[in-house]
Amino acid sequence: MDTHWGTMRRRYTRAAARAQSMTALSTAGYEVWSDPAGDEYFVLGGNDQVNVTIVIVPEGDAECFIAVIANSSNGTAESARNKVRSLIPDLAAPAPMPHLP
Repeated sequence: MDTHWGTMRRRYTRAAARAQSMTALSTAGYEVWSDPAGDEYFVLGGNDQVNVTIVIVPEGDAECFIAVIANSSNGTAESARNKVRSLIPDLAAPAPMPHLP
């Protein structure tokens, strides 16, 4: 079993980071296994091929350090990690410019 992980800083409160992480898992097509009333620092999810763990570490009032860890075969784990990370945007980042033909 391979593990792929990556870290990032995002401008979210802890509660907002947890909610966004749960949304990212669902949007990526994974089940969310975390109990909404459970631990506020972890979001767990996945499917029969991959387990995804998101760890939320608050840094001040409006910024969180987030680690996304995926366990599975090499390619599946890397793809899962990248997909979930891409769905947790930085709230302070400017919106991307639309692509014009």
